[in-house]
Amino acid sequence: AMADRMAQAGYSVTCDDNDRNMANWESLDAALSKAKEGETVSAVFYSLASYGGFHCYQMAFSHGEMLLTTAEMDWSEEGDPYLSYLERIRVYSWEYTEKGWLIWEKEPSKNMEMDRHTLTRVKPLEETARMLCETYIEPVGYAMTNLFLTDWSADDPGDLALNDTFGILYFYQYGETPPYEDQVPAQEWEAVMTRFLPFSVETLRQNSVYEPQSDSYAWKSWGYGSGMALPSLPFPEVVSWEETDDQIWVLEVEGVSKEEGMDCAFAHEVTLQIHEDGSAVYLSNRLIPEKKNSVPRYRIRSGT
Repeated sequence: AMADRMAQAGYSVTCDDNDRNMANWESLDAALSKAKEGETVSAVFYSLASYGGFHCYQMAFSHGEMLLTTAEMDWSEEGDPYLSYLERIRVYSWEYTEKGWLIWEKEPSKNMEMDRHTLTRVKPLEETARMLCETYIEPVGYAMTNLFLTDWSADDPGDLALNDTFGILYFYQYGETPPYEDQVPAQEWEAVMTRFLPFSVETLRQNSVYEPQSDSYAWKSWGYGSGMALPSLPFPEVVSWEETDDQIWVLEVEGVSKEEGMDCAFAHEVTLQIHEDGSAVYLSNRLIPEKKNSVPRYRIRSGT
């Protein structure tokens, strides 16, 4: 892969999707640490795009200000590389966080459609943290359920939107959206929900929109206006974990917000039981009070 070849050549290189650790990050970290102290220093790194091209970011710092040159390389139809974009600006603001995120804003952002933030993780995530996030947190996310946006436990479902949650858990299990429009047969709905959540059928029926006449549950299919995959939503990042007895894992997850330029817009603690085959049951979620800077507001779709 291009990233591996560039890493072997000694370049600091990462991916736009932040789905891998930056290679050769140490030199960039050292330069950014000096820049935070107001020193005059320069640095460069590369970020590969999902379409196959890459960005080159060349930064010059002096007295706390950042001069940024951005070059974008793409490929022609004949397979030849060419420079598709070049820009040089003095950024409006920048910071290098303790967690190791480099965040800059080209100019003041007016709204989420005009967001001007760029976020790049420089310091590496531990591989266990990345695996736990990719396997158990990212597939659920923050868009289609409030499973990670509200407090709940096995003893108290709280404000958990159970009818909405069915859809994303069905997708998690089967890799496709549920083949229903507005009602789901109780047998299938309950099979999915009890597979992933610690609630009895009785608890599920008491805390969701269940219709005994048709023996079914309300569910609104995903579509326009449903809130799915909003670009303004934070994305999750597991920052610590603890494995206790009986295969119980406690994960601390922080929501990284591109829109707000924050490496921790909010944080929550997820407790789950991970079985030997890798399957898991979510046991609880708890918002961490001291890190509730900006928790996304969830709009319930089903049963309303």
